[in-house]
Amino acid sequence: MRTQPIANKNTARKFSDGQKSQATAKNTAAEAKKPHKTEILQGRWGMKQARKRNLSLQERKKWLCRLIFTALYLLLGWQYLYAADATFTWTANTETNLAGYKIHYGKTSRNYESVLLVPKTETTATITDLTPGITYYFAATAYDTDNFESDYSTEVFWTAQISNTPPVATNGSLETTLGNSASGTLNATDADGDSLTYSIASNGSMGSAIITNVATGEFIYMPNTDAIGADSFTFTASDGNSQSNLATVEVMIAEKPANIPPVAVIQYQLPVDSPFTAELSGVASSDADGEIVSYQWNFGDGSTASGPSSNHTYSVNGQYTVSLIVMDNSGAISQDVASITIVGDIENISPVAAFTATVSPDNSAQWVFDGTASDDPDGEIINYSWNFGDGEIGSGTMTEHRFLISGVYSVTLFVLDNDGGTARKVVDIEVTVPPFIMETGEVSVDGDWQWVPFSEPIENPVVVAEPASDNDKTSGVIRIADVQRTGFNIRFQNWEYQQVVEHANENVGYIAMESGSYVLENGVRVEAGTFATANSESFAQKDFARQFNTVPVVLTAVNTVNESSAVTGRVRNVTAAGFEYMLQEQNSSDQIHQQETISYIAWEPSAGILGDLVYEVRKTEEEVTDEWFGINFNTLFGLSPVMLAGMQTTDDDDPASLRYQLLTATGMQIKVDEEQSVDSDASHLAESVGYIVFGTIEKTISGLTADADQDNDIDGVDLLNYIGGTSPLSLEEIAAQFGLVR
Repeated sequence: MRTQPIANKNTARKFSDGQKSQATAKNTAAEAKKPHKTEILQGRWGMKQARKRNLSLQERKKWLCRLIFTALYLLLGWQYLYAADATFTWTANTETNLAGYKIHYGKTSRNYESVLLVPKTETTATITDLTPGITYYFAATAYDTDNFESDYSTEVFWTAQISNTPPVATNGSLETTLGNSASGTLNATDADGDSLTYSIASNGSMGSAIITNVATGEFIYMPNTDAIGADSFTFTASDGNSQSNLATVEVMIAEKPANIPPVAVIQYQLPVDSPFTAELSGVASSDADGEIVSYQWNFGDGSTASGPSSNHTYSVNGQYTVSLIVMDNSGAISQDVASITIVGDIENISPVAAFTATVSPDNSAQWVFDGTASDDPDGEIINYSWNFGDGEIGSGTMTEHRFLISGVYSVTLFVLDNDGGTARKVVDIEVTVPPFIMETGEVSVDGDWQWVPFSEPIENPVVVAEPASDNDKTSGVIRIADVQRTGFNIRFQNWEYQQVVEHANENVGYIAMESGSYVLENGVRVEAGTFATANSESFAQKDFARQFNTVPVVLTAVNTVNESSAVTGRVRNVTAAGFEYMLQEQNSSDQIHQQETISYIAWEPSAGILGDLVYEVRKTEEEVTDEWFGINFNTLFGLSPVMLAGMQTTDDDDPASLRYQLLTATGMQIKVDEEQSVDSDASHLAESVGYIVFGTIEKTISGLTADADQDNDIDGVDLLNYIGGTSPLSLEEIAAQFGLVR
């Protein structure tokens, strides 16, 4: 910026007539040079005041103002604007006492921070170093040799333009192979140093480029399937103000070369302070045309590991052959082996026992024990032994156990490692055994479904019902369905070969029991549960949740109707640990049946009292056939005992079920009823039959009841003792005291 001081003069400007005419001529010429654009500063040219020889101060300032108005009009008419520079050009004024011009400017209207002094001899002035993007306000004044200065001209404003150089994108190239993507970075420069963003303009016909980072130009190129040859794509870069030229990246897709297999290399050392631990490394392995994606170690002692490096501790002295197999990203493999000798006294590190105990959501007496968290740092655990704290033991990494009595149990896990080291873990658990809930009764059924409600809801009911009476000679089976917490459906279903749906009413005893394992007050074990099976061509083993002390009587029932065909279940090989079971359709069928849910109740042979019930559980020898067989009860029951029975053997595998008659307080008759879909032979080999009978104490003796309050009534006490199995008297002697038995 060119500036110069203004000289202070007190002499006033004077004009002669000749000067007037000269000024007029100059100004007329200047008027002719005005551009024909909208006037930014409205100024009028005139020299009437100049004719006066003696001008007042106000008049001289007005004259100077007119002068600068004219000058600024010319100035703005011919200005040239550059980035951060403003240049003003005008026609020179020839007035003799004109000293110069001032261009005032600033960033606020009429608040000028700077001034440019322009000599009167200059017709061009440039204001430099303006900040791009900032609006500036300009006004001009003129001053003469007497240091008189005009008022400000009309103000104009202008925003300094921001200069920008577009970025320049550079062509590039890329190579890849058939079916393989390739990555790269696009390149562009910006002279102004602006940040750039990249974008793909167009893709070729053989593949596509995708920018993964718009700020850096990183991209990935993915060729089309089976594409081979030359391809290209174009891109541009932008600095936010301008976009670059279009640049091209040439792509060459070559055929995929044959894979070079990797090279496996084992490096190892035996530290002095730990001579039994081999520090093994495979990081020296390499792959010339790809990368190694898998490292598999075999330590020669039966142990394996994976990964580029591994430390392994040996537990026995000797020489071991260690192998490392590496695989590259194309599936090729390579192997290296090394011989390692272990010498010295190896001290076994004991294993660590650990386990979790989780109660089953279906039964609070059933617990799951998991010992997989146990560990042996220098070998392996070869044995897991469990003590459940209730006299029962188990084995295996994981095991289940059902407790029979509520209480706190200390469960212990013992582990043994391959060097004889042992460890144990003890966890105390609090067990809540569900209460023994059972409901029994007798129902009259025919060929139609009948709903049997429970007197109280049973959360997880197990229902068995068998056998049917023999009122209708049509052979068939008892079917149960829709077992719910409030009851179940039951009916008699004839075998299909008889082509008869209707069936006369039959009496059937049933038991509904809460699922679980129980110990009754007299120490007798009972278990109720369910399982699913579709075995109709062979027997399958079903284990009890808890092993019994003696072989129980097992009663079963099909509890679903997933297939409409008549079906029954057969039992054999009943032991204290479990039993075998199979479904049976009539002989003429294909013996293929859909999966059904089976309920079972297992009860140790016994007799006793359950609340207001007396019961007896027994089984016969293998002597029940297709002929009626009489059974005498050992317990004195009343008029209407409830009886359930089931075959405990399958000595004859013809499909059959049980039927009964003449059920009284002292006994019954029972037989095996075979179906005859293939032939008319109804004979059946002898089977063992188990049965459960229930009666009420109040109905046991005619005309009297047992002395339930134990008030030394000898007869009542004798009866209760007999029922409990502790009376020295016989049933006949007790019955004689009460009168006739009903």
